[in-house]
Amino acid sequence: MMRRLDKGSMIRAEADAEYAPAQAQAVTLFVVLEGTVGITINEERYELSADDVVAVNRGEYYEVKKITSSNLLFTFVISDSLIHNTIYMAGLRFDCNSAVHRSSHYAGIQQDVLHILDILVYNNRRINFLYLSHVYHLLNTLIQNFSRMQAQPPDRDDRIQRIEEYIKEHYADNISLKAVAARFYMDHAYLSRQFKKSTQVNFKEYLAELRLGHAEHELVHTERKVAEIALEHGFFNVASFNKAFKKKHDLTPSEYREQHKIQESQAVPAEDEQLKTRYFTYLESYKRSSSGQPPDMKKKIKLKSSGHFFPANWNSILNIGAATHVLQDDCQQHISLLKHELDYTYARIYVHEDIALDQMNTIIDFILTQRLTPWLVVEYHPNASTGWLKTLLNHLSNRFGERLMKKWLFELSARKAAAYSREALYAFFRQFRGLIKHLSEEIMVGGFSQPLTGGHSEDVFRELDADFYAFSMFSRTTVPSGNGTAEIINRDSGYFNTALQELSARNLRNKPVYITEWGISDAPQNYLADSLYTGAFTIYNIIAVHDKIAGMGGYLASDLFDPRTPGHELLSGKPGLLTRHGMFKPAMNAMKFLAELRNVEIAYADDQVLAGTIGRDEIYILFSNYTHPNDLYFIKPEQEINRTDLSLFFAEAEASLSLELSNLEDGVYEIRRYRCSRGEGNLLNQWRELDYTQNIRPSDLAYLKVKNMINMSLKEIEITNRSFTIREQVRNNDFFVINMRKQRVIH
Repeated sequence: MMRRLDKGSMIRAEADAEYAPAQAQAVTLFVVLEGTVGITINEERYELSADDVVAVNRGEYYEVKKITSSNLLFTFVISDSLIHNTIYMAGLRFDCNSAVHRSSHYAGIQQDVLHILDILVYNNRRINFLYLSHVYHLLNTLIQNFSRMQAQPPDRDDRIQRIEEYIKEHYADNISLKAVAARFYMDHAYLSRQFKKSTQVNFKEYLAELRLGHAEHELVHTERKVAEIALEHGFFNVASFNKAFKKKHDLTPSEYREQHKIQESQAVPAEDEQLKTRYFTYLESYKRSSSGQPPDMKKKIKLKSSGHFFPANWNSILNIGAATHVLQDDCQQHISLLKHELDYTYARIYVHEDIALDQMNTIIDFILTQRLTPWLVVEYHPNASTGWLKTLLNHLSNRFGERLMKKWLFELSARKAAAYSREALYAFFRQFRGLIKHLSEEIMVGGFSQPLTGGHSEDVFRELDADFYAFSMFSRTTVPSGNGTAEIINRDSGYFNTALQELSARNLRNKPVYITEWGISDAPQNYLADSLYTGAFTIYNIIAVHDKIAGMGGYLASDLFDPRTPGHELLSGKPGLLTRHGMFKPAMNAMKFLAELRNVEIAYADDQVLAGTIGRDEIYILFSNYTHPNDLYFIKPEQEINRTDLSLFFAEAEASLSLELSNLEDGVYEIRRYRCSRGEGNLLNQWRELDYTQNIRPSDLAYLKVKNMINMSLKEIEITNRSFTIREQVRNNDFFVINMRKQRVIH
């Protein structure tokens, strides 16, 4: 069974399918419904069984072979234009392979596929709006959970990239070099040179290869006439098509089709009644087993030694913001509380030339009394000078001495580097570094706290003799652009992990990488920062990236540290872990849950669960039901988001969670569970019940502090057969930590 969506997109439901080696002309999604197949992608072979999912990106080479004698295979070929109808993101690729990494998001793909098949099998003569809605929902699931941005070379002309995307969308039209140049306001001779420099082929060859690639796919995968294929893919007549084909393959299109059809899928012919019967049986069996409802979440967790321990680097940096905040009594109280609860290593502060030397004495003295190591940040700007910095460094050296200062970190921040001269920035960094190293060669000096958005120039790492590199990471961030600013929106739920993987592939010369500022947004106000979502987001991303960085720190640790907008309300969308009254937000509870696992030996990890052990008698399990916001959140300007919008960003869902533990020691255990959910440890929800009152009284604060407590339960159970199942009902963005400790009996 096959249905077309546009010229380059189709859906196929096949039985006993195989695909000959080919280069993907479009993103191709394979979902195995029954049986086992082997799929090779760029010479890497994977074995996929029922419910496994894999996406092949355009340009990758692939082959599909049967392993079991029979299979049911769902295939979705997705054209660039179909993807761009959903979202325009240049360089978009998909990291989707359930044979390589586990993720709860694959269940969403499987559900979408079943809905599409249900319509194809029972009503396959009509492509109606319901069918299309499920197709777009599947595409949205892919983009939200598995899309990745491919880093572009730093010297690549952005216009050439846009032109390539334009050609891919309009390759079948009557386009020419001159017409494209005129459309993008470029001289055609200049475009010709730049296009070849960027793509390694000239415009005419690029266009011909693109047209032939799509035509080859049609020849092999459809029964359409050669003339139809030629005309639909940009060739003026069959003669020109045959000539181009013969030049590339030394075969006519008909000969190519015949040769490759021999190796091509031996699937049951489209619309064959036997095929429909097999899919009908499959769907009916599924409906009987699940009543058509999404399956409950079940995870099998075998506790075994890994030799890998959960580190403490994920909360090493306490971001205070301006150094002068430390002079305020209420800020000092928050710093003390955060140090006590999360045991930070560094106090990261911004210093500037207006700070008096006696103020710096008070600031550093307080930081040291909290058993924190100073991390001093200087913000670069084009008119920056080093005179005041020399005075400050000499004073600090005389006041605190080399023995203390050699443990400190100094950073040159250039968050607006895109708006500055790179050469001037690098020259200032060398002066900055030289002044500090004059005090002690052991002092660590680095930079630049730039957004980690891909495409970073190699010369940052090659030319600068930095001791560490600092980056910021936000799902939504604002960067300089021309004479103004531009918002960068990272819709991908795995953006943090992907960006760090791409960074590790660059020549960092084995220097440590710190994510010095991170979070959902660097905007002055985003009400999601106060919500349960940010707690689940925190756990989800720290589990994903903790082994790829030397340390990290949330954007600002307390709402008191953010002076950009007035904070008269109980919660005002600021990025802190603490409210201005010192109350815990869900993100703070998430950090405390993570702290429970510090230095625990990791026994199991996926994108929702981190389980670890201390010896054989104590077990920790951290779970986060992280739910990615829908497109409405990313479309709406942050300054227009209000508290009542938050429920619109997440589909309401509840599931029964089963964590099946095995390889435990038999015996009696105490089980303590600490949980954050809609009604537990969620200050925003408690405030909502008070109608978001603006007139907070001391008695209201006392009441809310009690209501804001996380839920704790304690029970004693006996484990036999070395296994135990934990069962919980969970909703979007719920998270919890469980501690199981075996009780020792002295005879």
